[in-house]
Amino acid sequence: MMASANIPFSKLNNPCFRGFLEKYTTCNIPDESTLRKLYLPRCYDDKLNKIKQSVQGNKIWVSIDESTDVEGRYIGNVIVGVLSPDSAGQKFLLTSENLQKVNHSTIVNLFETSMSLLWPNGIEYENVMLFVTDAAPYIVKAAKKLKNRYKNMVHITCLAHGLHRVADVIRTSYPDVDNFIANTKKIFRKAPSRILALREIAPTLPLPPSPVVTRWGSWLNAVQYYATHYDTIIQVIAALDKNDASCIAVAQSLISKQLFENLNLINNNFGDISIAIKKLEASNLEISKTIDIIDVVSK
Repeated sequence: MMASANIPFSKLNNPCFRGFLEKYTTCNIPDESTLRKLYLPRCYDDKLNKIKQSVQGNKIWVSIDESTDVEGRYIGNVIVGVLSPDSAGQKFLLTSENLQKVNHSTIVNLFETSMSLLWPNGIEYENVMLFVTDAAPYIVKAAKKLKNRYKNMVHITCLAHGLHRVADVIRTSYPDVDNFIANTKKIFRKAPSRILALREIAPTLPLPPSPVVTRWGSWLNAVQYYATHYDTIIQVIAALDKNDASCIAVAQSLISKQLFENLNLINNNFGDISIAIKKLEASNLEISKTIDIIDVVSK
């Protein structure tokens, strides 16, 4: 239960929590080290065996992505799924590994290790049909190397990530808009007095969004917000004291007819991209629907 609910075993050191469990389970609760050494491996083995049973005899797809945890470590995550002709098959997080560095060699090793984990008695190379990743150069290089052994495998890059890269090109093509959004975000971040000023001028207007460059489509959503509520936001920013913070001064200096035109140009021509990204992120999306989404954005 604790592993499934992502509750750290150290919580068992809390006397109230331990007392609650012992009272309602009427059992002695093991020490956290006992759970980690004896019980957690059993849960892991049970889950891995279920994944193996689901994959057994089926064609699969594999996806690998890398992220950085709070301690700055590179964590490689491997997801596998069953390919089914009639419906979306089951998918599983197979493993998460700590990578010493991120390059094509470590990705290849992670892929091979994961497949050995799935098929300990011998990798079924012919059953790996699809490798889905982002378009990072080191990933593409790793896929080319893996295809020498996995002859049936086709490598494709994530369509949602591809659209995100298009959105990123749009962002860098309009530095005035990007600068305005970034500084307006700073203006209202952890600033109750400025939020109050916004509420006084526009009580029903939502707070400006806080886009994150790595959060797909969020920058375009911010553009839509500013294009829709431009006059009100400009009124609020103009009412603030530019000497209060440098971000206010920068945002005020960027206010112009050109800024308004650029916001509307981006929103009218590229606003559908963020909607398409959201749709592509949905689970169990049929390939035909995926193609339709891309066709609409391409037009």
